[in-house]
Amino acid sequence: MTLINSAISMVYEHPTAKVALTIALALCLCFIFKHRGSSQPLPVINGRRFFEFSDKNLKERYRTNAKGLLDLGLKQNDAFYLHTDKGLRLVLANRYAREVHNNPHLSLSKAIEDELHCDIPGMEGYRQGYFPDQNMGNMAIKIDMRRAFESLVKSWSRDTSSILEEFWTDNSEWHKLILSPLVLDMISQLTAEVRSGPDLAQSPAWRRLSVSFTVHTFMAAADLDGWPRFLRPIVHWFLPSWKRLRADIEEARQIYDAATEARLNEKEEAISNGKTPPVYDDMMYWMEQRAGGVPFDACLAQLLIAQAMIHGTADLTTQAIFDIVERPELIQELREEILSVIGEQGLSVASLSNLHLMDSTIKESQRLKPLFLVTMKRYAEERIALSDGVVIPKGVQIVVHAQNMWDEAHYSNPFEFQSHRFLERRKIEGQEAAAQLATATTNHMGFGFGRHGCPGRSYAAAMMKILLCHILLKYDLKLTGGRPEVAKAGVLLMANHGAVIEVRRRQGELNLGPLSL
Repeated sequence: MTLINSAISMVYEHPTAKVALTIALALCLCFIFKHRGSSQPLPVINGRRFFEFSDKNLKERYRTNAKGLLDLGLKQNDAFYLHTDKGLRLVLANRYAREVHNNPHLSLSKAIEDELHCDIPGMEGYRQGYFPDQNMGNMAIKIDMRRAFESLVKSWSRDTSSILEEFWTDNSEWHKLILSPLVLDMISQLTAEVRSGPDLAQSPAWRRLSVSFTVHTFMAAADLDGWPRFLRPIVHWFLPSWKRLRADIEEARQIYDAATEARLNEKEEAISNGKTPPVYDDMMYWMEQRAGGVPFDACLAQLLIAQAMIHGTADLTTQAIFDIVERPELIQELREEILSVIGEQGLSVASLSNLHLMDSTIKESQRLKPLFLVTMKRYAEERIALSDGVVIPKGVQIVVHAQNMWDEAHYSNPFEFQSHRFLERRKIEGQEAAAQLATATTNHMGFGFGRHGCPGRSYAAAMMKILLCHILLKYDLKLTGGRPEVAKAGVLLMANHGAVIEVRRRQGELNLGPLSL
C-alpha cells in the first residue's frame, strides 16, 4: 500500500505525470471500446475437473449432456467455446446465422475435412478438390432430379407398395415391428433407383453398402479422434474400423464398375446399330453428363449421394411415425386428408404439396427432434470479426445453435407437440412459405440453413408423404411399451433404434392408380 500511496502522491505533485497518466488512460479506453468484442476472452463452458488428467470424462459428459452444456453456454454469452468429442468448438447463438451464411471465409468443406481426417485413405471423397466439380452432385439434385420429379413420385409410390408388402406384410393380425431399421431399409430401397439406376437398385450388396458406408465412415473417424495427430497417419492402418471402411469402398467399386461396364456396352451397341444411345433418369447418368468427360471417382460420389439421401430422411420418417402413432386422433385426421386430397386430385407433386396437415405434422416432429442441436458447421479460413465485435480466430471451427426451434419467442408452448402448428401458420399472411416442411429458416433449421442447407429436402418431403400415405391407409398402428425415448449422442438426436410398434393390415379406402392402395 505504501508504494501505491507514493505513486498517487507523485501524480498529484507533478503536473507532467498527471498529463501523462490522463493520456495513457484515454488511450486505454479507446483501445477497449474499439476492441471490446475481441479483447474479452469468450467463456469455455466445460473442461477438465479437478484431478482429471485426460479428456475422457470431459467427452463423456459432452456425449450425455450436450443440450445442458449448450443451455449453460447461452446463459453466459451468445458466443462460447465448448469441448466436444471432436475437439474445441466455438458455438454461436442463432442470431449469428445470417452472418455465418453470408461470410465467404467460413468453409463447410474445410470443417468436414478436419473432422473426418480426409488425408487418410478411405476418407479422400470428403476432401475439397477431390472431385473436379464440388457442385456436381448438388446440380444434379437441384436441376436434373427436378425435371424427373413427377415420374419419381409415381415410381416411389409403386415401389412403396411392394416394399411394405415385403417388410410389413399383409398380415391382418397385430404383429410387432422394430421400426427404425425397417424404415432405413425402405428409404435405401426407395432411393436406390434414382441414385444408381435400376440394375444397381436390384443389388442387395449395393443397397447394403449404400447404408453401411455412412455408418462405418463415422465409426472410423471417431476411432481416430482419440489418437494424437502425429500418430494418425500410421495408426489407421491397424484399426479394424478403418480396414472395414476401405473394404466397403473396394467392394462397392467392384459392383459399380460392373454396372458401368454394362452401360458402356449398351451405349456402344446402340451406336453400332445406328441408334441413339440410351438416356437414363438417375444420378449415375446425370453426374457423368455434368462431369463433361472429365474423369472423376463416380463410385465414391455415389456413396456420398447415398449418405445424403438415406439417413436423415429415414430418421425423420421414423420419428414422425412415432409421433403420429402416439395420437390416434391424428391418425384419423391424416387419413381423412389423404382421402380428400389424393382421392380427388390423384398422386402428383402438386397433390403431395397439398397435404398440409401431413406437412405440418412432419415439420413439427423435426422441430422437436431435429437430427442435430447445432448446425452450420464451418471452419474459419481467416480471422473474422462479427458485427458486434465477437472474433472468430483463424483455424477455429464454429457451429450455430438451433435454439430458436424451442424458443417461446417464436413458438408457443415450444416443447409441446402440436400437429396443427404449421398448418395454422400457413394462414398468416407472409408465413405461407416459411410454414412449409421444405422451407429452411433461422427459426426452423431442421434441414440446415443457407447455401449449404439440404438441397434435396423437397424430394425427401415428397418421399416421406408417399410412405405415410401408404402406411396410414394400409395399416392400423399402435405403440408398444410407451413413448420411445430419443437416442442422444452429443449434439446428435436420433429416433429410437430399438423401439417396437404393432401393426396390422387394414382394408384401404383408396385404390387409386399408382398408389395401389
